[in-house]
Amino acid sequence: MNLPNFIICGAARAGTTMLYKVLDEHPDIYMAKPMAPEPKYFRIDEEYAKGLEHYSSSFFADANHKAVGEKSTMYMEHPSVAERIRRDLPDVKLVFVLRNPIERAYSNHLWSSKHGFEDKSFEEAVRTEAEREAAYPEDLRYTRPFSYVARGMYANLLTPYFELFDVDQMKFIVFEEMLDRPVQVMTDLLNWLGVSPSGTAINVGDRVNTARFNDETVPVRAWEYLNEIYWEPNRELAELIGANLTAWSKPPAGIGDSVITVLPFDHGLPDNRYNRHAWIIGDPQIGEGTWIGAFTLIDGQGGLTIGKGCDISAGARIMTHTTVRRCLTERKYPYVDRSPTVLEDHVFVGSNAVILKGCRIGHHSIIGAGAVVLEDTIIPPYSMVVGVPGRVTRDLRDQVDDWIAAAGKNGE
Repeated sequence: MNLPNFIICGAARAGTTMLYKVLDEHPDIYMAKPMAPEPKYFRIDEEYAKGLEHYSSSFFADANHKAVGEKSTMYMEHPSVAERIRRDLPDVKLVFVLRNPIERAYSNHLWSSKHGFEDKSFEEAVRTEAEREAAYPEDLRYTRPFSYVARGMYANLLTPYFELFDVDQMKFIVFEEMLDRPVQVMTDLLNWLGVSPSGTAINVGDRVNTARFNDETVPVRAWEYLNEIYWEPNRELAELIGANLTAWSKPPAGIGDSVITVLPFDHGLPDNRYNRHAWIIGDPQIGEGTWIGAFTLIDGQGGLTIGKGCDISAGARIMTHTTVRRCLTERKYPYVDRSPTVLEDHVFVGSNAVILKGCRIGHHSIIGAGAVVLEDTIIPPYSMVVGVPGRVTRDLRDQVDDWIAAAGKNGE
């Protein structure tokens, strides 16, 4: 029974088709035929149930080569795949091609648009992704055409493979390096696969399976939004695979000077486990599952409690102290005024919002972007707060209940 001794597991829209074509031209390598549709044997439950004999006869009947491989980019996207491959092919080699996740997401969106799945703009699509993912119909549960951001969370996606396979069985190729240094990257890969690098012409310069119509570039606002989302996951990935990925945080040439990029630097902020670019001072009590964005100020000096499952967006300020009275009395009042601030569970704080000392924000509330909640304000649960000064504009209870009910139904 012929079976692969290496598999290209992903990522989707990261040059894997180009890599397939280069490898398929090598006389000592057999790649699963046909190239499309991909085998997907280890991912699709109905295919996997047919067994290894079916897998072998369907894709490797003519394989009699030193290296035998296949490419199914969705293998990277579900932990059950790693378990199935480990069980059936414990010694197989695994290849992962990783592309700048912003560019990968944009290419994915172009592909989905080109094939009639997508009618939203790129920015709208990535901002509404979680809601759309929860609503996939049965016929799209494998293709997941709207999972633009999720597919770029490489460190999380690779974790099952690191748990089940030796690191020597895995090869990580950075897409941009494959384009910049094709001979070096491909020579290294071919040697790793146990075949001679001189066996094929190495040409990765031509576009293959491109989704672009012309030379479209990522819209500026979408790039800024995703750059913040991917900053920490990219850092985790760099540590995981031992690669320098700082170039992924630089805006592409098409964006030029229209954005200001802050690359990793020693800014002197105290370390914290939430975000290296957040300033967390004092000893705030922060609940499980809370996310804190870049360039936030979390002031725990006067007693701050943030509940579980909160999201604190970039640039937000949550305060427990003020020096206003000290300043305006020309220091005749010498004290810093402090009052504890509380955010109950599942509060969303928008970008650049400010919550001053002594406030209590009820659970399941939204503090809108740029809103300022004045000192000692009590915000009831399920409130939408906007403006300066912040004011409650509506009750969110019915909407939240609908969202929770919909999420539960889609999760059944």
